[in-house]
Amino acid sequence: MKAIVSEKLVFGVPGDFAPERHYVEFTSPEGCVEAAVRLVENRDLRARLMSNNAAYYRKCLRPDSLIDNALAAALGTSYGGLAEFAPINRTLQRSVAA
Repeated sequence: MKAIVSEKLVFGVPGDFAPERHYVEFTSPEGCVEAAVRLVENRDLRARLMSNNAAYYRKCLRPDSLIDNALAAALGTSYGGLAEFAPINRTLQRSVAA
């Protein structure tokens, strides 16, 4: 995973993506340079951001997570994940194979 520097986000993203947890935020060209230098010089911060970003990817951005989260949002609830649909998937796979 990556350690990220970013301008302040003006749009929403799924999950709990936040400055200092997933990226270092800047508001000027000088701030961008400072944020990049901070990441280069601070190994602990860089490692923490990278670890948090890997977890964020697994939770919110992996294709199966995107589908899982979209279904949960459409149903208005957390329904237990895609495993709930495994019997349906196996039935569909058998009918396609036939």
